[in-house]
Amino acid sequence: MTHATNEEKKLLLKRCLMTIKSYGYDTVVCSHVNVPTEVFEESDYFVSSKLNPIITHDEYETIGGGIYYWQDYSQYYLNKKVDFNHGLTHLRLMLQAAAIAAQEGYDVIHLVNYDYIVNDISVLKDAAETLETKEAHFFSWHDQSSIITGMMSFRVESLLRNYGHIREKKDYCAYGISIFEDLFLHIVRLNGITHHIEERSKLNGRVEQDLINVTDAYGLYDCEGSKIRIVPCRTESDQHYLLMAVEQELNENYLNIYYRGRYYSIKAVGTQLIELSFDMIEHGFTATLSKGQVNLKIDSKSNISHCVVKDTSVVTKLI
Repeated sequence: MTHATNEEKKLLLKRCLMTIKSYGYDTVVCSHVNVPTEVFEESDYFVSSKLNPIITHDEYETIGGGIYYWQDYSQYYLNKKVDFNHGLTHLRLMLQAAAIAAQEGYDVIHLVNYDYIVNDISVLKDAAETLETKEAHFFSWHDQSSIITGMMSFRVESLLRNYGHIREKKDYCAYGISIFEDLFLHIVRLNGITHHIEERSKLNGRVEQDLINVTDAYGLYDCEGSKIRIVPCRTESDQHYLLMAVEQELNENYLNIYYRGRYYSIKAVGTQLIELSFDMIEHGFTATLSKGQVNLKIDSKSNISHCVVKDTSVVTKLI
């Protein structure tokens, strides 16, 4: 399963594919975006689906599927809607691969995200042995009550039978469980799917895991080694702020705000709640970082989080 939208991701996809191919496995590459020509040519099967049904933050109240992130510090409280939930779109890629596998006569499928590099063939062989007596093989997340969905193995018929009914956003949200890993395991238990959960630590040194971490949806940006959180938010009294919290500072950086011909530059240090006027939200403004590829356009239609200012010393006023 892949969503390789830049050169770094495309290189990972190639590594993932060619490593698995080197073990003699037939491969299905499923993607919502175009892939490099060599990926298309090297895969045994390729699925390109233009439908990418992510659930966006503005649909959480009407459809469901909401994922939330919060921080509670002595200076401020932040409750942020994660920009999107991609659980359904992930599942649809898995099911598309399984449908081809069933049509072509395969009994077992190993589902691998493109940012997992399997460097030890025994990982897949051991999972296949499990599937001789069980329907699914997982690796734990933190403990046996949780699983990762970036890498799992399934009997094809069981995967399609137990998850094939989840086609649309309403189907995904009907369970009232937003987190994909939690929903996936809930259905395993609900339907009595026989399975084995392996300790994730057993992948150490054998599989490179989670090589792509999508933190932008949480408002966290990696800027030349610095980690900076930038989140527009508002209080109960409808005062708007732009939270800028430097979580890892390596290089001097500045947040540049452009609004209707005005320009403000604020050094990116510590934690700051930059006070915004109503007009800035109403008409929109642009926020960029002097270092790193961060260019945000913020207005009243943006994902505005809820915040509480506990310590006014972190408030920065634009002059």
